[in-house]
Amino acid sequence: MPDELKFTAKVDLQAADGEKPPRFEMVAYTGGPMAGFSRNPLFVDLSGLEASKDQIPILGEHDRTVRLGFGTVENDGGRLTVRGELVGSGEDAQAMIADARNGFPFEASIGASVGQMRRIKAGESETLNGREIKGPAEVVAGATLREVSFVVNGADRDTTARIAASAKRNGVQAMSEGEKLAAKLGLKWDDLTETQQTNLEAQAGGVATDDEIEAEMVTHRKLRAKESRRVSTIEDLTEDHKEIRATAIEEGWTVQKTELAVLRAERPKAGQFGSARENTRAESKGRNLDTGAIEVGVLLATGYDESKLEKEGYTDQQLEAGRAMSPRMGLKNLILACGQADGHYVDTFTDEGDLLNAAASFTSLASVTDNVMEKQALATYRRYPITALQFARVLSVPDFKQASIYRLRGAGEWRPVPEGGELKQAEVADDKYTNQAETYGLTNTIDRKKLINDDLGILSDWPQEIGRTAAHFLNSTWVQRVIANTGSHFASGNGNVATSAALGLAGLAAAVKAMRNQQAGPRAKAASQQSIAIEPRKVLVPSSLEATALGLFNSERLITGSDTTTTDSNIYRGRFTPYVEPRLELETGGSATTWYLGADPADAAAYSIAFLRGRQQPTIERVTETGKVLGLMFRAWFDFGINEMDPKGMVRATA
Repeated sequence: MPDELKFTAKVDLQAADGEKPPRFEMVAYTGGPMAGFSRNPLFVDLSGLEASKDQIPILGEHDRTVRLGFGTVENDGGRLTVRGELVGSGEDAQAMIADARNGFPFEASIGASVGQMRRIKAGESETLNGREIKGPAEVVAGATLREVSFVVNGADRDTTARIAASAKRNGVQAMSEGEKLAAKLGLKWDDLTETQQTNLEAQAGGVATDDEIEAEMVTHRKLRAKESRRVSTIEDLTEDHKEIRATAIEEGWTVQKTELAVLRAERPKAGQFGSARENTRAESKGRNLDTGAIEVGVLLATGYDESKLEKEGYTDQQLEAGRAMSPRMGLKNLILACGQADGHYVDTFTDEGDLLNAAASFTSLASVTDNVMEKQALATYRRYPITALQFARVLSVPDFKQASIYRLRGAGEWRPVPEGGELKQAEVADDKYTNQAETYGLTNTIDRKKLINDDLGILSDWPQEIGRTAAHFLNSTWVQRVIANTGSHFASGNGNVATSAALGLAGLAAAVKAMRNQQAGPRAKAASQQSIAIEPRKVLVPSSLEATALGLFNSERLITGSDTTTTDSNIYRGRFTPYVEPRLELETGGSATTWYLGADPADAAAYSIAFLRGRQQPTIERVTETGKVLGLMFRAWFDFGINEMDPKGMVRATA
């Protein structure tokens, strides 16, 4: 929130009087919402607004050196009215007064210092300035009126102002525009009150004498200079758009409106990546923002752990700037900030459709949203236990082709070294396994409704859900493979099954024996087979066996016979790490009583998980939307493949 508010009123002028100072009367603030200060509507509580002096200074463009006159303030609790005279004698003051008297469409801006602030929450409402205000909204509860300025551009279109004067032509009092309007309405001018006359003049507009116009033309140098800068900037912007240039100059477009037209004309076609035309004018210097700071602002605004940011490569300057941005960060401010980071004039967009159109060309927006979403997804992905990674070997594959994995089977037979020291060639064989990565994906869209609601949640809620579901999907895919027992992976011939082995002391002993007694060698002959001494490390159980597993591996003593009062020391306490996977009984073909004993995958991996180029998490990025999508589209994908490997790395036990 700025330290000073400037809410505005439009200024219309009547004819000027060379003898008396021009008078003005304006409804400076109607009590309604003001835009541009925060993502929520901003209101000034007139009951808490005070004037710093009885006579308020009237300035030009909020410049204390351009003193135009003075005025008094009337605050009736529903609107703010200012009346006064323009008596400035300085050169700049006289120039602005002359411009105003000659019809230049100045507006009035009220400068007030901010005191206390409060918020009306969403779903709440209160009566303010004689009207009902519904949240969310920001309210300036205490402010002090410092001055009133005549400015070129303002914002509050519901207010009015008037400088009142009379005109003389050749020494004869001419009928003013207000008098003409009164005559049309059948009213007698002299019978009207001063306030009624002023109001009629405000409705009718005014004129100035030919002598006054001719004498004061020199004062238009400032106006001509501003117009020259506008035209020059538009010509620079529209170098490749002659038709837009002609229309913008002819119709008096602002620089912002012109640039938006250029952005629309240069918007990339569907299916292509592109960026808006770079803005290299001097006016853009110092407005570019650091995308790293924007990322920090969005991450903090969406609840990301701030302590992690310092470890993720952000500079102190980016962290400080991001912290300052985060309280005001919403979707609209994010898009505006990314536009500024690209060097575009995007200070204010009142139409969400225009903002979406412009956003499609902001390259920084794609970079920021991609990084923010991936960090949110990865943080959530890592919070969820992925059981599959505990029982499978992780591989990195360069592409989507089938990859081969080889594992030596037996190092050969150790023999005494004979006289002469000649060593015998060992017989070594290897096992070949394969795997192949596949792509899984989905999309989501920030539509116009989310933009209007300023809903930043899609940059946190959706990627967090992506991270969570990606972890679950990887586990689910692996469990389905385990249950399916593809290629008779678990079979008596492989020595990795234990029957009649319900989870308990006896069943666990049978499974441990099956794993320890496995053999391997370079040849199929029994004589060449040797014990490979695989060490069992982990137990995988369905939800129904979780309590049994925890008791079996954590209790100091267990009941071992029919006498429930007799217990023995638990020889398996702390020996194995239990993992609970509810999908073992929830997936099709699953069982609530079947469990598995596993080795460390580094010793013997029963399964392999191949990740494309070693990336073990999903990827999220913004894409150029098609013409059918009214919004910003994002897509996510996950590249991995799961396959059987060494059957000796896991034993399946059934009750």
